[in-house]
Amino acid sequence: MEWRSGVNQVELSQLAAEIAQHLPPQLPISIALWDGETIGQYMKRTSRYVMERVVCLPTFPKAIRMPQAQPLWKACEVINWTEQFKGK
Repeated sequence: MEWRSGVNQVELSQLAAEIAQHLPPQLPISIALWDGETIGQYMKRTSRYVMERVVCLPTFPKAIRMPQAQPLWKACEVINWTEQFKGK
């Protein structure tokens, strides 16, 4: 299949493969840790909103707090917590 720009499917696939080699590997959701900014992206909210109004809720998953670092949350726990609001 020929693209309008003159790039064919094979060239496009090769380009995508080369780009993928330079991207960092994605961690599985089951072990990924998210910061407030990432949670905000997931929830389509600002990180400020997340940090001030969401993570402080008593039902929100507990943070992982390493010394001298920002709090982090297990991605799978955040997703599970968010899913409880489906249909409400």
